[in-house]
Amino acid sequence: MNELNTAIKEVKKMIDINMFGTKNYDSYNLFAGYQRVYFQTNENIDSYLGIYDLNHKKNALCVAGSGDQAFSLIAKGINDIQLFDINKLTEYMILGLKKAIILKYNYSEYFEIMFKLVNLQTNFRDIYNIINDLIPYMEEKYQYFWLEVINYYKMLQLSAVY
Repeated sequence: MNELNTAIKEVKKMIDINMFGTKNYDSYNLFAGYQRVYFQTNENIDSYLGIYDLNHKKNALCVAGSGDQAFSLIAKGINDIQLFDINKLTEYMILGLKKAIILKYNYSEYFEIMFKLVNLQTNFRDIYNIINDLIPYMEEKYQYFWLEVINYYKMLQLSAVY
């Protein structure tokens, strides 16, 4: 639970920096294992996965990154995947938010939701509602994380409005 609370604390710092331009980098180390996460890869995964015969493969070691590599491996039938990443927030993005989007929505809806989440024009209520609607599709650890994050974000947004 300590790791979870640290992750929540670090995301709240990031939100503060983005919303208020806080430049307190003494307490926010960009290389401490908590950084911004990638929503999607910029690699052509199908191209390099197509080079290898994966038909009889059962497991893989994979950088977590945006999760797209791991989800592509799952689509190819490899279900035993060990993920690694220096960024400790990647887990919450991939196994919490992104997995929930995949479970809840079809292929085209997935892209619509992802676009809304990264679009700077999407208002905070829509972001809050999207993430809140995904909570039932998450494991308890990720539910707690995302509820803490979106409720903090909502509280800041509402206090900035009034």
